[in-house]
Amino acid sequence: MKLTKGQITVIVLLLAAFVGIIGNLNSQSSTSTSGSGSSPVVAIVVLLVLGLCIFFWVSSNKTKQTNFLNKLENQAVILEEFAAGKFNDEEGVFITKKDEKIITRISSTILSEYRSNGSTYSGGYGGVSFPLFGRVRANVGGMQGQTTRNPEESTPLDQGVTTFTNQRIVFAGSNMVREFALEKIVNLELGPNGVTMNISVSNRDKTSMISGADFDQLAPGLAASVAIKWHEGTKADATTNAKDLAKQIRDTVVAERAKTAKK
Repeated sequence: MKLTKGQITVIVLLLAAFVGIIGNLNSQSSTSTSGSGSSPVVAIVVLLVLGLCIFFWVSSNKTKQTNFLNKLENQAVILEEFAAGKFNDEEGVFITKKDEKIITRISSTILSEYRSNGSTYSGGYGGVSFPLFGRVRANVGGMQGQTTRNPEESTPLDQGVTTFTNQRIVFAGSNMVREFALEKIVNLELGPNGVTMNISVSNRDKTSMISGADFDQLAPGLAASVAIKWHEGTKADATTNAKDLAKQIRDTVVAERAKTAKK
């Protein structure tokens, strides 16, 4: 079984802890006049516990990898349905524009935007302080500090359904609606496996992020890729793109499963 660097590091640390425990037990047994025969038994028990911990830890990682690859393979299955021309197979109400065709609707998506969480004041007051009455004092002078806007961070705003067509991407949540015309996209950045995508359009100042909350459905980035190919060309171009993406995913899954089998 081939281990990763991370797994080897953890095993080394556990073995080091085992050696430390054994050394401590030997030290205690050498200073004790009774029960000296218990050290080997305790050492064996500790070794067995460490061995079981390592076994279950490695098995857990392998199970997580297997589940992830199964979900990734499901992405290829959905794309292959697109390649067969099975677009818009999910029920729902969506009003289309002229010549607009629905590609797919992803029900579990999250809309995020880069926003500041407020301002920070630093500094103090300048001038003279004098008593008014009792312990109450007044300050005369100006403020020497300054207020700065906190850096913007990606902030989740709403959860809802994202519809992908050959003309636009539309997010509809319980509180917000965002429409991204494909012809106005100036930048599109996809995260790993297309689960997240940052969209910048010419008619909005801020970049928005749409992420998939359920990997059992098609990743938003993959759906956007198919939509853009259709928008720039034809439905045939979109089906070809879906087929190519499905093949790339299946090749990746096969390669990763081969690596997992050797571990």
